[in-house]
Amino acid sequence: MESYVGYTLFKNGFPVSYGGSWVFGERANFGINIFESFRGAESGYTFCQLLRVFKNTFGVLFFEVEPYQFGLGNPEGITSGAFWFYYHYGFRPMDKALKKLAAFEKAKINKNKSYRTRKSILQQFTESSMVLKPSKKIPLSLPSVTNKITSMIETQFGGDRDVAINECTRLFEGQTKIRHPLNQDQQNILYEVALVSKALRITNSESLTLLAKMIDTKPIDLYGYQQLLLTFLKKVNN
Repeated sequence: MESYVGYTLFKNGFPVSYGGSWVFGERANFGINIFESFRGAESGYTFCQLLRVFKNTFGVLFFEVEPYQFGLGNPEGITSGAFWFYYHYGFRPMDKALKKLAAFEKAKINKNKSYRTRKSILQQFTESSMVLKPSKKIPLSLPSVTNKITSMIETQFGGDRDVAINECTRLFEGQTKIRHPLNQDQQNILYEVALVSKALRITNSESLTLLAKMIDTKPIDLYGYQQLLLTFLKKVNN
């Protein structure tokens, strides 16, 4: 149900940065690469503006950066101390122990400007993703939904995904007014929302209608689809 949103950022007609984000409701798994010629003082400004765009355009309130971005399997990320770039702009390790270690290291840096975090510690930080969450509320994650689908398939359909898809689709079509025929993209989304509906035990008509609308909307309108998904997830969380 997530959407990949890629981007290229230009300044005065020249590409400055590229990357993308997997967006799922109010959450986004965010990636950025700033071309070397443009790294420096404006990097932070560029980064913050991109976050602002994703927040204002897609309603993202929870940003996650995977360890590769700051060093896992990425020696340049360790050498450049990329962890501290994200830390400076509010990102913190998801792991509580690493979050505490980072705060300890930051206190050392604040006390002694010449202090540099050891590479071994920077590598240790890559054991956890970093997140930026302006609110204490943690939005529903995609894995939490897919785990429920997997559990449902195992317990109710003997682990047979094809049988689960067929049965959930039949049930969903009986609950909603799906117009046929569907193209391949629409059919794939029908399978997705049917599984979600069954796994999350969706029965109210308003939520079912939102899921049904996604079938036509997602293939052609990313922004419209995101609004449908945001509305649906808020109802699920309430």
